[in-house]
Formats: sequence, structure tokens, C-alpha cells
Amino acid sequence: MTNDSRGEGLFSSYGALVLVLTVGFLLRVRALGSVGIFGDEYYHIFNAVRFDDIPGFLGLTRQNPSHLLLDPLQTFLLARLSDRLWWLRFASVLWGLAAIAGLWRLGESPQERRLGIAAAALLAFSPLHIEWSRRVDFYALLAALAVWQTRALLRLADNPRLWKAYAAWSAVFLHAHPYAFVLGCLHGLYVGVAPRLSERTRAARAFLRAWVVAGVMFIPWFLSSAVALTHPRAVDFTLMLNRLPLGRFLRETPQVLSLASEFHSPFEAGGGLVPVVVAGGFVFLYLSSLVLTARKTNSPAVLFSHLAVPLGLACVVAIDRVYGFFFAPRQLVWILPFYLLTVAHGGLAWGAMLSRTCGRPVRAVLVAGAAMLFLAGAIPAYLESTWSQERDLWNCRRMAAYVGKFLEKGDSFIFENSVVAAVFLYHFDPRGGVPNLRGLPAGARRAGLSRAERRASWAVPQSGADRA
Repeated sequence: MTNDSRGEGLFSSYGALVLVLTVGFLLRVRALGSVGIFGDEYYHIFNAVRFDDIPGFLGLTRQNPSHLLLDPLQTFLLARLSDRLWWLRFASVLWGLAAIAGLWRLGESPQERRLGIAAAALLAFSPLHIEWSRRVDFYALLAALAVWQTRALLRLADNPRLWKAYAAWSAVFLHAHPYAFVLGCLHGLYVGVAPRLSERTRAARAFLRAWVVAGVMFIPWFLSSAVALTHPRAVDFTLMLNRLPLGRFLRETPQVLSLASEFHSPFEAGGGLVPVVVAGGFVFLYLSSLVLTARKTNSPAVLFSHLAVPLGLACVVAIDRVYGFFFAPRQLVWILPFYLLTVAHGGLAWGAMLSRTCGRPVRAVLVAGAAMLFLAGAIPAYLESTWSQERDLWNCRRMAAYVGKFLEKGDSFIFENSVVAAVFLYHFDPRGGVPNLRGLPAGARRAGLSRAERRASWAVPQSGADRA
């Protein structure tokens, strides 16, 4: 291959990436401020606007048993500029685009530039990824960090002197979510089996050195938030009565990783044949990629993805079995990029085989047909999910407006739980905004509370008797 052809291939690759990122941005930013608000979003929004000072905010954040920092902090900083819902969600849009670009970079190689862009396109149109790329929550952040940290790992395995970049990504991930430890274990397994024997020791040493540095960087925040480990809900063994049916998990996972989202599934009764064909096709391409990888490993990214997908799913089941967490599609968001990378790999392999046996025109027609079939399932799922959530937001606003007609000065409300309270308090503002939340008696500086009173209110949820 000449230098000119390499340059043309690189240019076309960047051009395709720009197109994919543009489409992904438009899909995620559409209806960003008008889709219904998820319960966890209320928690993040309330924490962001509850305090005007960094110490007060960090004091509340330290009480999270999961030691979250980056997502609450970015929401808090955004709220200092504007507390409109559209703006608070915009950071997740950017993290979603970062995951798309990272997956392109992860899959791209001089030998196969199409793999990265194909996987990035699948992620750009994924209803599950779109859903969590427009929420005030940490799931888009997790997907982006998982991809970029893995990219840094592959560079470390190829050149152990690049361990500092991997240490930096690991430290960032540790401050984002405990899933960093899960992905770190998968990375360690890859280092143990992937590099050539002559380089394995050097790569393992660099890997351990990176995690020691990342762990030292995480110690201050971990110790400052260790009080959360004593919270009664940190280890609630009564939740262990809840068990995830393994059959349901195995049945629904291919659906979630193809066309389903958190709040809409086209696979339900009357969903049509297209979603079933797309989900089945994804599984077929994944298995095809698995067979090809077992026979001949050409792409380190594909090899790691085939480690991450089954072991990541096993981790989700294990967490549910141990802690009794309920299964939700959002738990698979950090696995999604690796699954789509293997699907793209299987698809390109079949395309190359068809090109050799049937000729390029036939391959082009089949590839175009497969792409149209995927879009025929993804776009309706995306639109239906968006429309249903817009109706949900409108109904919540209507509910708050109706109650507001009967309010009198001094009225009090007893809420069933903090989410119900948050729904009402958020939508009680006729404009649908949240500036009035800063005046709530439960914590804002504008309420006239002293620092000691604010500190005492950190553990008090937004429930109970709240005055309008």
C-alpha cells in the first residue's frame, strides 16, 4: 500500500467518523430537555442544586456507598452555570460521543480501518446507548471510560512504557464507579493471556505498576467517603431475597444489546419481526466473530471484547446473586461497546467472504440490506421511546399543576418516598425548571441555614413533610 493510498484511507476514515458523530449527536440531543425524568436523575439534580458551596456538596456526595464522584461533580459544576434540565443532561451527550469516538479508535488498525467505524456506527444508533447518553446519570460516562481505558490497556500491552496513560485512565475510572475494579480484573486477565510469552512479564509489571499508582490516587477519596460503608443500606441482606431469573436474563440480554432501551422494548407483543431478526442476527455475528477469533486472533481489541462480553455478563449475574440488585438494562451499558465491536467484526468477516464468493456488487447489496434492516429496527425504537417519555414528562407537569390549584399558604405534604417527592417538587415550578429547589428548607444556603445545620441535613432525603 502506498503512502497516498494510506492517506486517502485515513482521510475517509476520519470523514466517516465525523459523519457518525454528527448523526449520534443529533440523535442524543433531540428532545434532550423534554423526555421524562428518571428517578435516579432526580437524585443527581437535587444534589447538584442543594448546595451552593463545594464543601457542602462534597459532604453530601461522600455519603454515597458507591463512592461516586465524577458524575455528581460534573452535574454540580454545570448547575452553577444553569440549572435547566437540557443543560444538566448535556454532559452525558458529550460522554456518549466520547464513547463512539473511543470505540472507533479501539477497533481501528492499519490492517482493518472499517472495523472501528462500523462498530462506532452501531453504537451511535444503539437505543440503549442513546437512552443513557441523555440522562443526568453516570452510565454514558462508564461506557466512555471503559472504551478509552481499554484502548490505553492495548497500548500498554504493545509497549509497556506507555503505562502512565493507562494509570491515568484507571484513576479516573476509580473515581467514577466501582465497576473500575471489574474492568481492571478483565484487563489483568487479558494481560495474562494475550501478549506473547516474551513480552508478558514486562506487560504484567507495567500493568501492576499502573494500578498501584491509580490506587494511591484513589485512596484520599475512598477514605473520605468510607463513612458510607457503615450506612445501613450499604449491606442490606434483606435484598438478597430478590433473585434474577437466569433464564430471563439470557433471553432478554440479546434484546437489550440490540434494539431495546431502558423504557421501551420493541420485542414485546406486537413488536414485529424486524427486532427479532436484528437481535438474532447480532447473536449470529457475535458467534461468527468468536469462531474466527478462536481460529486466528488478528485484532487485540476483538480478543479483549470476547473476554469482556461473557465475563461482564457473568459479573452482572454475580452482583445480583450476592447483593440482590434488580436487573436493569442500564447495567449492560459498559458491556455494550465491546459486544457491538464483535458484531461488527463478524459482519465484516461475512462481507469479505461474500466478496470472494459472490463478487463485490452482491456484497454491497447484502451489506446495504443488513444496514437498512438494523435502522428499520433502531429508528422506530428510538422514536417510540422518545415519544413515550415526552408524554410521561407532560403528565407529571400536569399532575403538579393540578395539585398547585388547591395549595394554600402553610400547607404541608407527606410523600411516600424521596422519588415521589422529587417528582412533585421538580414539576411544581410551572416552567419545568429547578431554580425554586434552591430555596427548599432541607439544605440550600439561601434558606438561611448555618453550616452546622446544613451538615446535619446531608443525610436527610427529600421526603417526609416538605413545605411548598
